[in-house]
Amino acid sequence: MKDYSMTEEEKKSFICNLKFVGKEIRVYLADGSKEIHPNNREELISIFERMKQQVMGADEFLKNQKKYYRRYLRISIFSSALIILLMVAGFPVWGSLSLSDKFILFTYMLLIGIVIPGSIDNLIDCKRNIDDVMKHRLYLENMDILNNSLSLDLSKVSEPTKELLTDGIDINKVGKIKKRELEYIVGDRPKGRIRRRF
Repeated sequence: MKDYSMTEEEKKSFICNLKFVGKEIRVYLADGSKEIHPNNREELISIFERMKQQVMGADEFLKNQKKYYRRYLRISIFSSALIILLMVAGFPVWGSLSLSDKFILFTYMLLIGIVIPGSIDNLIDCKRNIDDVMKHRLYLENMDILNNSLSLDLSKVSEPTKELLTDGIDINKVGKIKKRELEYIVGDRPKGRIRRRF
């Protein structure tokens, strides 16, 4: 699970992952620390309940990520259009420009060229965060279906996903499944559906 915490204080208790080591459950938190719990059913249920609450309580995080996604998308589109405009307008007259005009044009293109990769990288991060929250929510809404692997259509999913579903899936393992596979399995993606916009 990705880190959905909004403050440094939340990071101290936000569960990102857990591993079973012998008679222990090691819980890895968003701030880099870990908790060690005894490996028993009650502890595991308690940890999974905390993870479930994290996903269901991620509304503010999701709202912020969608806002940033739209912002970075606009920046990427505007920057790309601006650099294309500068190239189209500047290169045909490049030879007739003075040295200072060439320097100014080159500097603008360089600065915009630096902004584009950063905004695209942030755009991708926001999309991954949004998809992670939505994937975990989709799992929580369809836990009963997903835990009954005999009734699932697994013909179009990868082998690792088939193994996860056959062995039994929990909220900790959802991160290992692709969102599209999960949508296909639970039937949330009808044919011909256009991708949702935010």
